[in-house]
Amino acid sequence: MKRTSLLLALTVLVGALFSLSVTTARAQSASSGGITGQVSDPQGAIVPGADVTLTDIATQSAQTTTTNDAGRYNFPVVHPGIYGLVVSKQGFKTAKFSSQKVSVGAVLTVNVSMEVGSLTETVVVTSTAAGTELQTANATVGTTSVALPELSRAPKPQRKSCRRGRVR
Repeated sequence: MKRTSLLLALTVLVGALFSLSVTTARAQSASSGGITGQVSDPQGAIVPGADVTLTDIATQSAQTTTTNDAGRYNFPVVHPGIYGLVVSKQGFKTAKFSSQKVSVGAVLTVNVSMEVGSLTETVVVTSTAAGTELQTANATVGTTSVALPELSRAPKPQRKSCRRGRVR
């Protein structure tokens, strides 16, 4: 009898762990990306409790979150597209980031340095051209193609030839 109840308890525990792992895997969809980052002040100190709003430019739909005790925010499931990001906190100027491109399977990191001021003042940061951001979320490697004529025009390091042990 004890053996049966022990086996039943073990089965329920394994089932609960499996259902939690399936939920986590479902949140990491292959058809979406994500946006994460950390909010800090001009001296680099973290800013907990800042309101972060992510708005899809095409549909004008918005998602909101608040930075945690470490000043971090996370939007784990974001559909591919162009987004605007607004960060606000009492005592700081509102920071706006426009044209943030989210790609499938990639996590975009947007770290925010808040400037001291009032909420009525706004700091607008425009994004660089798409594809020029440094990907630090994963170890994917892109490709770079260089034509042979370009390679031959590249600067060559200065070398001294070595012949029979003597340096020239």
